[in-house]
Amino acid sequence: MVSYQALFTSEEDWFIITFPDFGWGVSNGQGEEDSLSMAQDLLHSLLREEIRLGNDLPVPRRYCGAGYRNITLPVVESAKVELYQAVRASDLSRGQLAKRLGTPVAELNRLVDLKYKSRFSKIEEVLLALGKRVVLTVEDAA
Repeated sequence: MVSYQALFTSEEDWFIITFPDFGWGVSNGQGEEDSLSMAQDLLHSLLREEIRLGNDLPVPRRYCGAGYRNITLPVVESAKVELYQAVRASDLSRGQLAKRLGTPVAELNRLVDLKYKSRFSKIEEVLLALGKRVVLTVEDAA
């Protein structure tokens, strides 16, 4: 699963939320629950914009301190991010990959866009075409 650490800075009953690995973007939330939701929305937006721009994604680092919280994307969004990185790491352009799969480039673009809903099986199919396999682990919650 794709996760990054967010820094929560307390301002009375509000939290200012940033992701140091990105160096841009800020959000806020009132209270713990709202702030965690806002952090996940911010992470979604940061990753979506980096993908839209075709940028390399920052490598998640570990930070120490009471203000840091690990924010994890949902499974399908995590798979989309992993697919984006696999496509970038391959020797294939999106056009070449789409041709190999017999699918329009627009469909491949939607598979890596966090805005669009995608079937997990389709993401897995493209990852397999890139020589990757999906491994899913289920663990007890905290």
